[in-house]
Amino acid sequence: MAVRSETGAIWQCKHGEEDGDEVNVIERGGNYGWPVASEACRYGTDDPVAPGHDERDDAVAPVHYWPCGSGGFPPSGAVFYDGDAFPEWRGDLFAGTLAGQYLGRFTVEGAGVADAAVTEREPLLVDRGWRMRAIAVDQTTGHLYVAVDDADAPVVRIVPE
Repeated sequence: MAVRSETGAIWQCKHGEEDGDEVNVIERGGNYGWPVASEACRYGTDDPVAPGHDERDDAVAPVHYWPCGSGGFPPSGAVFYDGDAFPEWRGDLFAGTLAGQYLGRFTVEGAGVADAAVTEREPLLVDRGWRMRAIAVDQTTGHLYVAVDDADAPVVRIVPE
């Protein structure tokens, strides 16, 4: 989960069963579907886990998701970038992915569930073969730190070139 400083909203990156991974904007009392609404497949199949969010009036649809058959984005830690080291990234959502082994960057437009538009951008650290576990922004320098799930558990610092 991550707080978007511009709006104060809590955003959540959530695993699906197979694919169906989601980015949600959390609303008080919201029903985000599982297990009665999902975009995921049952493991090892192309069979949907449940009807999609758009088929249920009582479920809050994700603002972004990876549908059944897409390969997914099994997320881990997430943070909105609010530092000064990368001004072009200010307001972007960063989330680690475990199986995909890269750091995802997403631009976000709109304020909440009804009008949020999330676009996945060029992945970072894609060539390392690391499962990204947690992300943080150093409030002093604006550098991004990524904790990697690996035997030697490196912490990676991303700095401007």
